[in-house]
Amino acid sequence: EEGKGMGANLVSQFVWTVMQKKEIIIYGDGSQKRDFTYVKDVAQAIILGLWSEKQFLGEIFNVASGQSYSLNELVKYINLVLGTAVVPTYIKNPIKNYIVSQDADISKIKTALGYVPEYSLSKGLSELIPMIRLNLIKCSFEEK
Repeated sequence: EEGKGMGANLVSQFVWTVMQKKEIIIYGDGSQKRDFTYVKDVAQAIILGLWSEKQFLGEIFNVASGQSYSLNELVKYINLVLGTAVVPTYIKNPIKNYIVSQDADISKIKTALGYVPEYSLSKGLSELIPMIRLNLIKCSFEEK
């Protein structure tokens, strides 16, 4: 994700920002929700699809955690795992027609492939952040 800079996923951006003791900026009030999906759940879904005896040519499946969290909750969980107390700065959202909530329906992949996500946001962060601390994942980025 580091190479993407400001295009990196929001979780990585927020974690890196907190670890670098920089300010987290949230557009809006932080109540907007996203379904944050941990990479191991994505890998599980791909493996289930590859090993399935059923053919799903041209089918589309949502791969997600099945639970959405607000950006305020994301900051809360990052603070919990890092032992910090960062308070975000909220600014007016400049984007017209901004999507307030992205909730993925995973019922199709659950039924077709038996997919069951294993990682909540807090569990994913609890696994990701120690890897960042051990420098297994670089934790800096430059705004491009």
